[in-house]
Amino acid sequence: MPTQSADCTRCKDLSESIMHTLVLCPFASRVWFLSQFWVNTQFFSSKSFMDWMLFWLVNPVSKLPERDQCLFVAVLWSLCQSRNNLVFQDVKENHTAVLMRAKAMLLTRKSINTISTMIPTSISDRWMPPPTGWIKSNTYGAYDIVSGDNGAGYVMKDFTNNATFCASIVFHVQSAEEAEARAIWAGLKKVVEQKFTHLILESDA
Repeated sequence: MPTQSADCTRCKDLSESIMHTLVLCPFASRVWFLSQFWVNTQFFSSKSFMDWMLFWLVNPVSKLPERDQCLFVAVLWSLCQSRNNLVFQDVKENHTAVLMRAKAMLLTRKSINTISTMIPTSISDRWMPPPTGWIKSNTYGAYDIVSGDNGAGYVMKDFTNNATFCASIVFHVQSAEEAEARAIWAGLKKVVEQKFTHLILESDA
């Protein structure tokens, strides 16, 4: 999931890669240190983002317990959201705000009056294949606040529209946001396991 080369909005680093934005930037590094993971990201300064994911999600020695993997992915998402808030809305957040949003995504319960999120919302009626040599992973998660029913899944297809992997999963979740995050997490875990290097992640989250 490469990004275009550009100066980091926070620290003006000349190459704002995904690894820099979500792990090595001083702001991101501080977030990870203040989190319950207490990690010094400088140990990963010579590593790739794939190495980072493998270390926390796959490596038998360092792999996080499943309950912590959800928070790990939520922190990644919140850091990305914080970066976008700064770039597109000029909203500056502190480290605590990033961590609070990550935890809230996993814990927030929606009001009983909220319309069921089991009803799918589509922003495009036509699926577009990825470029040659790439894999596209489409993820979806749903949660019904009334019944508690939930589900998540993903489908991975290549540029020829052939399905590579797919899965339908039921988790114990407490919000639509957590169901969506679980779907994305499950897809990313499979990508890491299969050592895919060119991925487009597509979600309605």
